[in-house]
Amino acid sequence: MNFNTTVLAQLYEEILAHVPDSKKELLMPELRRLDNELNYCRKLSRNLQKNEMIGEILPVIFHKMKNKLTPIMGYSQILLTKVADERLKERIRKIDKNADELTCQFNFLRDYLSSEKTIKVKENLNHILSRLRSCLLEIGRNHRIRLDIETDAQVPDDLLNPGQIGILITDMVDNALQAIKKKNSGPGVIEIRTKSREDGYSLSIKDNGIGIRKEDIPKIWTPFFSGSKNRAGLGLTICEKIIINHGASFTVDSAAGIYCEFVIIFKTGSESNKKDTIENSTKTHQGGSDK
Repeated sequence: MNFNTTVLAQLYEEILAHVPDSKKELLMPELRRLDNELNYCRKLSRNLQKNEMIGEILPVIFHKMKNKLTPIMGYSQILLTKVADERLKERIRKIDKNADELTCQFNFLRDYLSSEKTIKVKENLNHILSRLRSCLLEIGRNHRIRLDIETDAQVPDDLLNPGQIGILITDMVDNALQAIKKKNSGPGVIEIRTKSREDGYSLSIKDNGIGIRKEDIPKIWTPFFSGSKNRAGLGLTICEKIIINHGASFTVDSAAGIYCEFVIIFKTGSESNKKDTIENSTKTHQGGSDK
């Protein structure tokens, strides 16, 4: 019997070994119900975490869009001094007015949606990946893609937000999956690796999909940039925000039509992670003392 969760799959094996056959039929419906509930809660938790991340990146998106409006407003002011036709001037004034109003709205939304950085806890990247393993392998089986997962036991504990790291991994794997499907040739392979380093550790996700053209690599983190017509182009923007939240860095290595590899490099106990945790711990303590 297949289960969605690794815990219940292991529990089922134990039941087979210790429970009489006459009792198994009574227990199986209850185990199936618990398995469905756990799977639903897992998906719900992931969606809540993703919504939280979208709330974090929206102010960044608004800021970038506002920056695009600034030159429009500047050029409209220049045009007003160069144009003599009053009807044309009136239209330019409308452009300037609408751009100004839109900028104000972006500023309001940016301030309204600005959120505090998420608290991090002592965790291990390998443990997070281990909890995702069954889900990732199931995705691979469903799409007939081989997932190779290899972890380095020397990867140290660090200050991480497990929910955000989970989103980072699943979004990167989904991005790799789409690249393989778009290539549509040969067996698809996604390799996930963790590796210890002198100053920290790294997470790499490599696929043999369509790859990224060299000129497109600087664009992939831009909001709404997507190589697919049916995708919003926010997945890698969310990933970038998570990387920034953890004081990490990244590299992208790709050959168009052959492969693409993302490597996220974490520095153990980075100043960014320490600062975020201290600030949030202080706020939590202060909040508790006010009650």
